[in-house]
Order: sequence, then structure tokens, then C-alpha cells
Amino acid sequence: MRKLLNLKKLFIVVCVIAIGVLVYFEITHFAPSRLHATNYSVRDASIPKDFDTVTIAVFSDVYGDIDKLNKAVDMMNMRSPDVVVFLGNLLNTNDEASINEITTALSNINAPLGKYAIFGQYDTFNYESVTKVLDQSDFRLTQNRTVNLHNFTDSNIQFLFLDETNTEQKVNDVLETLDDSSFTMTFMNNPNLVQLISDKNLKVSVAGETLGGKVNLPLIGSLFFKDTYTDSDVTIGNTRLLLSNGIATPEPVVRLFADPNILFITLNASE
Repeated sequence: MRKLLNLKKLFIVVCVIAIGVLVYFEITHFAPSRLHATNYSVRDASIPKDFDTVTIAVFSDVYGDIDKLNKAVDMMNMRSPDVVVFLGNLLNTNDEASINEITTALSNINAPLGKYAIFGQYDTFNYESVTKVLDQSDFRLTQNRTVNLHNFTDSNIQFLFLDETNTEQKVNDVLETLDDSSFTMTFMNNPNLVQLISDKNLKVSVAGETLGGKVNLPLIGSLFFKDTYTDSDVTIGNTRLLLSNGIATPEPVVRLFADPNILFITLNASE
């Protein structure tokens, strides 16, 4: 009987150690290395028929990781989106060789209706380098402005881009430039900016920065991001907020229940 109890204790100890090892490698290796395609459908009566089935690829939070960026570029080109939007946090280095690799990777992204980008918090520390990379890779840097997007016809939808430095007054100034009759999508790095537009007639907003929480524990939530949004698809006031988990992560390079992803948002015109 005592021998059987000792064997049970040994089995429990081995199981606990094995689970601990698996969780460690999941957090430090497996989860950060993954990259998922997350698909969303947006249907609205104000979407023109010319934009029916148009797909927008959204990615964020590269942090200078060229391997993950190349993986993301391959996924996007395989899916052939019409538009690509980058939500910020591009570099974590001023190394010229690394910057050149990132420029080449971004240049290889194909998007017939255009490539757009906004600044994230990290980008403000590397303003000149990030601006140069985006310009050389044919990304249109759009800060606090609206863009009319055409699908080779006269009809259009609107993209509203809000950067990291916004105040309520800045947002209101940009909102005055919108055409209320057009379908509008809002793109931002900081999801908390949605609080400044949640009472407006802006149906869909997309944000990054919070990495899906980075490390999430059951019943506790994110260990890294408090007092902000980390859920992938939530409704805030009048706005549906979609969150990108990013494709990489700053130090420490850990993730749990927050795998890296690229959003593929397909527009559907209502009859």
C-alpha cells in the first residue's frame, strides 16, 4: 500500500513538472512563433456595391522582428487583400542592415488599392527612420486625417486614421472632415482612442498595441495590459472594435492565449 502511494505521489510530481515545462515552452516559444489569419466580415447598407467582397488586411506591432514580418508578408500575399493597413510599432533598432531588410519586406506586400500606415507609440522614438522605411516601401503614412478610398470607380468609402498623440479636440477636428453619408472605418494604434468616437456614427474601428493581452490567465486576464481593451471583438458605444494581436512582441518575448495574428476584414454590401 505504501509503495502504491509513493508511486501515485511520484506520478503527480512528474505530471506537475511536465505541465510546467509545457506551459513554459508555450509561453516563451510556441505561442510567440505562431501566426494566425483572423477573418472578419463587415456588412452595412452604406458600403457601395463596388466594394462588395473587398478585403482589408490589417497587421501591427512588428518591433523590428524581420523573421515574423517575412512570415506575415507571405501570408498576406497568399491571401491577396485589396488594401493593407499597418497600425504602428515598426522598429526597435536603428541598425541599418535590419532597417533595409524591413524596408524590402514591406515593399514586397501587394495591395492594388493601396498600403496605409499610422504611427504607434514606439514609432515616435524612431520618427525619421520609420517615416523613411514607410515611404520607401510605398506605404502612405496617414496621421489624423481621412482618406477616400476608391475601387477604380467613382464610389468610395472612408478611412479615418488616428495616431498616438490624439486629444479629444484633435479627433473632433478630424471628424469634421468626414462625409456622414459614406461608410467609414477607423484605424488607430491605441484602442483607448475608441472612447473619443464611440458616440459617433462610425461602425467599425480597428486597433493594435495591446497584443491581445500578451499573457492572459484564466479569471485574471492580461498580466501586461490593464485598464485598456484586449478582447478581439467588442462593441463600444456605437462602434465595433476589432483588435490586432500584432505579429511580434517587445521584450520579454512571451505570449499566452494571445497568438500573433493578421486581420482579414471583408466588406459586404447589403442589398
